[in-house]
Amino acid sequence: MKTLFIAFLISFSITSQSSAQGKRQNPPAKPQIIVQEDNPMTYYTKNYKYKTGQGYTRNTVRCFYGRRNNAADLFRKNDYKKGINVIEYNKYNKASFYSDRVFTMSEDKKEIAIELFRPILDSIFKQEGIATTLHAEIIVFGYTDETEVDKNSTSFIEIANKLQKPDMTVFEYNNAISFFRAKDVGDIISTLLTINSDKLNSYQEALVDVVIEGRGIEYPDYKRSYELEDDKRKIVKVYWHIFEN
Repeated sequence: MKTLFIAFLISFSITSQSSAQGKRQNPPAKPQIIVQEDNPMTYYTKNYKYKTGQGYTRNTVRCFYGRRNNAADLFRKNDYKKGINVIEYNKYNKASFYSDRVFTMSEDKKEIAIELFRPILDSIFKQEGIATTLHAEIIVFGYTDETEVDKNSTSFIEIANKLQKPDMTVFEYNNAISFFRAKDVGDIISTLLTINSDKLNSYQEALVDVVIEGRGIEYPDYKRSYELEDDKRKIVKVYWHIFEN
């Protein structure tokens, strides 16, 4: 009996040691540690709306791709309020015309406009895969003519409500309708840019500004002659430029 008891103790000791050794050989799995990058690559847009020195309304849409923490510094280096001389820009060979008192496209015309202005992005992204950085501007200028303004018209009342100016002047109306025409086209281009933002992935850093501005009754082309009431003045023109790195 004593011999049997000693054998049981020896057996229990060996089993306990084997169990302990097994536990040491198979430690519990450690929880996975996920390291989040502090300064990731990101794409985002920022809007600025303000009055220019000439009193025109301008809306700049800044489209950025790059290291998130680098955006503010890049924005500071490139002043969005600078003056614009379109002589230094490429003139896009297509334009959008508007009827009298009209400042937004119908849905079917927007579909046409999307295809009309899509090639601008092909011009902007022509260095994709070659250059490491990109800084480009797309300028969208809206205009109107000097047709007599009816303050009781639907467009006048609608714009006065948009601006919250019940006593809006004809000068303010002309500047506003030209701006809303420019914004109509500019929004299409900005949307196209966002949809195709994956094209910016080949750059280490990219900044594309879409500058939308209403130029009131200013002539769309200073080299041409116009009438006071002239359908060729109710137009939105687009320019683009890629800056040297």
